[in-house]
Amino acid sequence: MKTLPLISSVLLASLLAACGGGGDDPDPTSLNSAFTITSATDPSLNGAYGSTNTPLSGVNKLERIGATDSCSFTFENIPRLAGGAVAKGSVEYLVDSTTVRRLVLELGGSIYETTTVGTSTVSRTNNNVSFAGSVLSAGTPTVTLSGTLPMRSDRPSGC
Repeated sequence: MKTLPLISSVLLASLLAACGGGGDDPDPTSLNSAFTITSATDPSLNGAYGSTNTPLSGVNKLERIGATDSCSFTFENIPRLAGGAVAKGSVEYLVDSTTVRRLVLELGGSIYETTTVGTSTVSRTNNNVSFAGSVLSAGTPTVTLSGTLPMRSDRPSGC
């Protein structure tokens, strides 16, 4: 009977590792976000996006069995400065690394995702993630992201 709690713990850890977002709902912060969408299949999504009070979730450490641990957080309500589209999504990056593992961006009713994030850097010192030419796709439609997203400073160890 000792295996039942172990199996339950493994199942719970697997389920938690499968979720792509941070540990809680995003709350407004005093942190700035600024990025540009270019080369969008839907040209109405192209443009500058930004917020001076970017809503962010806390950073969640995902401890994976048989895989590299990672950290993730979600963001929302980052408007296109010319109006229209509003961005939200999640960022997942490797523990003790500057490597972004996965980026998900919901924009204009489509969910764009990439696991090949171009030139990206996680800066724990500056509390942000920078992207340069990250191409995201929603099947055939694509967008290219360049810019910076903030992350909270109260992160778990390694995040």
